Amino acid sequence: MFTKDANIKRSHFSYFIQAADLVAYSALQKVKHEAGMLQAKRVNLRHHALYDLIPKLSINLAATRKRMDGITPI
Repeated sequence: MFTKDANIKRSHFSYFIQAADLVAYSALQKVKHEAGMLQAKRVNLRHHALYDLIPKLSINLAATRKRMDGITPI
């Protein structure tokens, strides 16, 4: 997949970048929750469950074999 263009820009200029930011944020919240590092406030707001709301057909599940949800470990 390719980005909209090669220039760095702030996310408020592009819906594509906003969507990518949302997916990255939701994946981070899920990983933090699994590691027990998510703040109680965010747990209560169920931020850790956002990633699971993304349709599986939209996620590249083949990105890694270490996890079954498509989140690649760093």
